[in-house]
This record gives sequence, structure tokens and C-alpha cells, in this order.
Amino acid sequence: MKFISHFNGEVVQPCLPRNAGYGKRKKAHSWLLFFFFGFSLAIPIAPESRILFFDVIALGVCIAHCKVLARSNQVRIVFLLYAIYIFSIFLSLVIHELPLINFIRRAFIITLLLIEALALYRVISCADVKHQLVLLLALMLGMSMHYFYPVDERVIDEPIKFLLGLPFGVTITILFSFFLANSLRQKLLLAGCLVAYSGFCFFQDSRIMGGIFFISACLVFMELDLPRKLHYRKVFPLYLLLGFMIIFAFIEAYSYLAISGFFGDRAAGIAVFQEQFFGSLLLGGRPEVLINVMAFYDSPLIGHGPLSESLEYRGILSDIGVYGKGYLYGYEESIYHSTLFSAGHEAGLLATFIWLYIVYKMAFSVPVFIAIHRQLAFVAIPVLISGVWNILFSPLISYNRWNIALAIAFAFVASDLWRASAAALRRPKWNCQVSNQSLGASKRA
Repeated sequence: MKFISHFNGEVVQPCLPRNAGYGKRKKAHSWLLFFFFGFSLAIPIAPESRILFFDVIALGVCIAHCKVLARSNQVRIVFLLYAIYIFSIFLSLVIHELPLINFIRRAFIITLLLIEALALYRVISCADVKHQLVLLLALMLGMSMHYFYPVDERVIDEPIKFLLGLPFGVTITILFSFFLANSLRQKLLLAGCLVAYSGFCFFQDSRIMGGIFFISACLVFMELDLPRKLHYRKVFPLYLLLGFMIIFAFIEAYSYLAISGFFGDRAAGIAVFQEQFFGSLLLGGRPEVLINVMAFYDSPLIGHGPLSESLEYRGILSDIGVYGKGYLYGYEESIYHSTLFSAGHEAGLLATFIWLYIVYKMAFSVPVFIAIHRQLAFVAIPVLISGVWNILFSPLISYNRWNIALAIAFAFVASDLWRASAAALRRPKWNCQVSNQSLGASKRA
């Protein structure tokens, strides 16, 4: 598959691992294989252990393509970070003399996340656009099926907020991407649908999904020419700062409306708490994040150990007054509501920096998709933004893990696209002219 970038209409061949499968003609049954791989997310094997048939297939994909994956520099970096992360968790466990089962449980979830991300990256890399969209549509359908056998009762009570918000919204973008012609009329239609869906999420008390798809609707009209600027990595922090300022302004406006009672009593209560601690810096008003920051300050190097349910920190969280004591002492991992900050709480500085690196890669990928791969960008953008949010302000439960794994896979694909675009721009044009002259001479001979 070739990608048409937005700089001079040049054709860019992604710099993917050898034998990635781009440009090969697919047989009819390959559509079913891609669909089955994505839909296997709906088939649980051990729901309480968060193991799915999808994980078994993902492990098989990683084993079958281990040599190809091993040739990817970014996969090597991820394996190194994984080893450092696991070592940090184990070291903290040993120092604090916690049960070994705590390490096994935490390492198991991280390992599943890694396997899912690598398998999705490999399969997406092997597909053309239509097969990618079929895979993603099947993933969204498989994710939605968990509504019928949830491991969390909140999925039944508030399905849009806890499960269905992302797959329903991403399905809208997938259906548009199948027939995308990049015309203004289609962009207006897609943006209108996303804004309408965003409003629906807000009034379903899912302010996060509402915000994600409202931002995605705004980005539909963005046109970037980033590959022309090879110094993008240097100026990316400025893009990040600008994005943060826009999101901060949006959150402040939302907080004002929420405190006014526009989105209901629960949203008003959270917004009031949010204004008490650092304004809107704790996006979503997560009091657990405040506790994790305090715990990280107390032990920044090694943390407090995996799944360390300290009564001291539970007591502090209870004193804040947002949750009742029955909730805090009857719910496992009640002091964690952020993948990033809980990693710092449990394993210290190294684990925190690893998750910050992943967040950086995801944020970096959004402009890259907009500039280079418009057809997949509309699907990737809400997944990437949601992945960043879930790392920053959501726990690593199964429903969030699938989103984070897909966002990591998209970040890998974006890195391949970026390297290919940069390499194409650095390639001297006279080389191409010489090659074309030589090819013409050989044909005449």
C-alpha cells in the first residue's frame, strides 16, 4: 500500500519491516481473517483474569512474526522499556517485602498489554487501508460485545461512559473512512456527526468521550505539511503546548458549565473538587491522582511496591470527602485512578518516565497521521487521544487496556510513516532522475 502525503502529492512508501506485505494483492478470505482477528476481542477465556481469545491469537502473531518485529528499532526500544519496568516493579516489591503474587498480577497485565500492542502493530502494518478498516471495525464490534457479559456492573449502569463510548464513536469515523474522498462536504458531514455524538456523550454523563470526539471533530479540517519540516521533532513541544492550552481552555469552560449544574449533580460535584486542587490541572477531578502524587513524593525512586493498598493513603483519600469509606475499603485498587501516576506510586521514577514516553509517542502521532495518512487519521485520532487520557487519568483495567494497546500500535505505525516521509524528502532528486534515465536506456536497449 502506498500513502499519498500532503506535500506536492509525492508517493511515500512507509519504512516498515521487511516482508510487511504492503502492495500485495489480497485473497477474498483475507477479509474474514482480519475481521476474525479483531472480533476475537469479544470472546472471553477467563474474564476475571482479563484473558481473551484475542490475547491467544495476539501471542501467536507475535511468535510467528518475532524475527520481523525484532528488526524494528522501536520494538527493540519497547522491549528494553518493558524489561526496565518489570525490573522496577520487582525491585520495589522486594524492598517493601510484599507478596510475590502482587508482582505476578501487575506484570501479567503489563505483559498482556505489550503482546496486544505488538500484534496489532504487526497486523495493521501488513494490511492495506481497506483491510485495516475491516480490522478496526471488528475490534470496535468485539469491544462493544462485552456489554452483554461485563466484569464491571458500571458497564450496565453507564455503558457509554465505561465501555461503548469509544467503539461507537470510532465506528462512525471508520464508516466515513471507507468512502472518504477528502472533499469539504464529507468533512462537514463527518464533523457534524462527531459533534452530535459528542453532545450525546455529554448528556450521557460521559464528559471524557464527549471531549475526545469534539476535539476529533475540530481536527477533521486541519491540514498539515509536517513532512516538509524535517525539524518537526524539535518544534513538536510547541505543538504540544498549544494543544494543552486549547484543551485547558476547553476544560475550564466545561468546569464552569458543570458547576452551574448544566451536566447534572455528579459532574457538578467533581468540578467543584477539581477547582479546589490546582484548578483544572487534575483533568476530570481525580482525587486518587492527588494521593498518588503524595505517595510518589514520599518515595520517588522505588515507589511503594505493586498493588500496595496502604491504609495511610486510603485514609487520606477518605478524608478528602469525595468517596465514602464503604467504597474505599470495599473496592480493590481504590487508590489508583491513573495508569501513569499509579506506576509512579508503585515503582517510582523509572516507571513514570516510561509511561510519559508512551504518552509522548501517542501525542506525536496525531499530527503525523493528519499530514501523511488522512484516510486512517480520522480513525486513529480519537483512539490516540483516548489512549493518552486513559494513561493519564484512568486505571489499567481491561476495558482501557484494549484502547491503550491499539493507541500504542497506531503510534508505531505513525513512526514508520514519519521515517518513510523524512527519508523520501532527504533523498536527492538527481538520484531519481539518474535512475529514470538508466531505466529508459535499458528499455531502449
